[in-house]
Amino acid sequence: MSEQTVYVARGWCKTDKAYHLSKDDCNAARRASNLSEITLSEAKSRGFRECRACTREYNNTNYDNSYQQALKAAAQGDD
Repeated sequence: MSEQTVYVARGWCKTDKAYHLSKDDCNAARRASNLSEITLSEAKSRGFRECRACTREYNNTNYDNSYQQALKAAAQGDD
């Protein structure tokens, strides 16, 4: 059984060391240059953490969706 391959960007950001599960499905990985393939265990041993975009863990605490809610209410006739 082969170990999982992950992707790391060389020279992208030295302070935020993250590995990506996919080079095609992650916006951050698509924007990165010089992606290298390494094993998951190597990434963890080198101090990389899993990319938040890959895990879909976003911090949207400043997001205001009141405009979208107003549009939805208007479309439903609840204004």
